[in-house]
Amino acid sequence: MDNWLCTAEEKYNIDILFACEAGSRAWGTDEADSDYDIRFIFKHRNLKTYLSLECPKEVINTDTPFDAHGWDIFKAFDLMQKSNPSIFEWAYSPIIYKDLNGFSERLRSIAEVEYSRFKLFQHYTQAFSRNLGEAVKNEDFTFKKQKLLIQAVRACLISRQLLQQRNVKGDFLYELYPG
Repeated sequence: MDNWLCTAEEKYNIDILFACEAGSRAWGTDEADSDYDIRFIFKHRNLKTYLSLECPKEVINTDTPFDAHGWDIFKAFDLMQKSNPSIFEWAYSPIIYKDLNGFSERLRSIAEVEYSRFKLFQHYTQAFSRNLGEAVKNEDFTFKKQKLLIQAVRACLISRQLLQQRNVKGDFLYELYPG
């Protein structure tokens, strides 16, 4: 993993500040053939990139050899101001591939102070409803249906936990499953 992160930094001329696992491996629901879902936050090495009249590249997506998705630091912080649930989950991921100078601590502290519990609750209740609705459309018990049901249960448990706590602290996120 370290080699891939270093290669990506060189290829895109970026510094990866934070990288984590965001898929089934993080949730403990992976199979032997599960892919890696790497999510990361980066900054451009050439700071003049941010002073240019052209917008700097905000998103990096690759699917080979890993499913990797990265956001520029300004995009990430803009999304955090909107209580983005993806970054909330990234900040508490149990599988961290890179954490430059404790960047994950900064993500968690911003989430705990700035995130809206109501917006997160809305997101997860909608995810519950959407995944459950999709799962019941198909009468056969397929792998896809199983995955949708797991996502629905996960969203339901997160919603319940958000209701029970007074603050937005995501320590519970990856402890919801017995493993």
